[in-house]
Amino acid sequence: MAPLTVQHLAGNTYIIPSPANMGVWVDEGRATLVDSGNDDDAGRKIIKLFAEQGWTLERIINTHSNADHIGGNAFLTARTGCTVLA
Repeated sequence: MAPLTVQHLAGNTYIIPSPANMGVWVDEGRATLVDSGNDDDAGRKIIKLFAEQGWTLERIINTHSNADHIGGNAFLTARTGCTVLA
């Protein structure tokens, strides 16, 4: 997977373009991630990207349970202590 980038959509809302696009909503540096990518590698890249933005991952919202949408959950929760909502 190539390095991840973040694109501002409007207000507090962003998108991370990828094979399974991920959404981000940020409030005062606290981020909610919508879907977490395919695997641990996606999780590592999300952590790096959020650090570059100065964001702290607080929660993940999963839209559905396909692997390309939940694959980063375990890695991200272990590294950040974030919660997962589905």
